Amino acid sequence: MAYPREVFDIFDEQVDAFNARDLERFVACYARDATVLTATGVLTGHDELRAAYRTRFTDPQLSCEVMGVAPVSEDWIEASERVRSGEGERQVRALFEVKQGAITRAALFPAHRPAER
Repeated sequence: MAYPREVFDIFDEQVDAFNARDLERFVACYARDATVLTATGVLTGHDELRAAYRTRFTDPQLSCEVMGVAPVSEDWIEASERVRSGEGERQVRALFEVKQGAITRAALFPAHRPAER
């Protein structure tokens, strides 16, 4: 199956905007009615994304390093990320759905090691 380059391009633009702490550029990567599931709740639409990331983007130490990214389907990709901030560093797993040039749905959650059996 060939995966549309657009899915990866939008993901890359979103990461670049995050690292630049450019709120409007970051929000523009998402559809107006996008839904984002985070560890603290669900964000819906541009206004909620702006509100959630406005303070976060004032952190001069904020950055995201993509450790890996892989297609899940034609519209979905999964990413492994290392996010650094003034609060420390954390590993994040993220799923992004991209349709018509924008992220329509995303899920961000802490990456954990699998339990040993």
